[in-house]
Amino acid sequence: MKTFFTFFVFLLFSLSAIAQEAIVYHVVPPDYTNTPGNGTFLSQFSTSARTYQLLMHESLLAPILNKQIYAVSWRLPTSATANWPTADVTFTNYDFFLGQSVDIANMSTTDFSANFVGPKKQVRSGSLTVLSNSYTFGSTPNNWGPEMTFIVDSMYVYTGGNLLIELRHEGFTGTSRSLDALTTSTSGYGTLFRACWGSGYTANSGSQGNFCIVRITADDPVPVELTSFTATVTGYNVLLQWTTATELNNSGFEVERRTTDTNYDYNRAEKLFI
Repeated sequence: MKTFFTFFVFLLFSLSAIAQEAIVYHVVPPDYTNTPGNGTFLSQFSTSARTYQLLMHESLLAPILNKQIYAVSWRLPTSATANWPTADVTFTNYDFFLGQSVDIANMSTTDFSANFVGPKKQVRSGSLTVLSNSYTFGSTPNNWGPEMTFIVDSMYVYTGGNLLIELRHEGFTGTSRSLDALTTSTSGYGTLFRACWGSGYTANSGSQGNFCIVRITADDPVPVELTSFTATVTGYNVLLQWTTATELNNSGFEVERRTTDTNYDYNRAEKLFI
């Protein structure tokens, strides 16, 4: 009679995969965590297609150093007189890219691609729906809207240097909405933070723009980014194969097995450390 085996694979690592107590909500620039901006900007929620880049100096980013960036949030300006949107709106494509940026003073408006130092990583793609009344007014500053979350599998860990957040979207049907921002004459603009925008989903040039105050959600990174896992049975043998994209502080893999006619007991299971 054949005996089948059930395999359990556990990832061993020194840091928790998603330690809730380690989550950081960091506003850039930090001075505007509890202070509204002095301007507005229309890009993230423009009805027409937009490309928007936010460049941030590393001195503003210490709280998220060596953390994985999971999401960003925006808020309405204090000039808003109603919640937004009045009805659900959907973008066909709403994409984010993250990477290191050039020195803030050297931002290019004629070649957006030149603002990245090294490769950029896409962390979000596809449609985005913003539910009605997601962005509220009436506070100083206004409350943050819902997080625009990134794909966990597309891990981006901020390891230092200047940061660039790039947004590209194809617009939507409805009413545009500007967001809380800092004007180009604000202290620190051009040296600590800066922004540029272009018309179109694939724009690579455009103009300097106001810097939308952004809240970054970050956490300790997932130690292992698993891209594939397969188990193949051949007779009495089982071949396990897996591939990882990244490994951070990972001690190894522990494979366990037991026969189906025994109760599972972690302390009694056969173990192999790889």
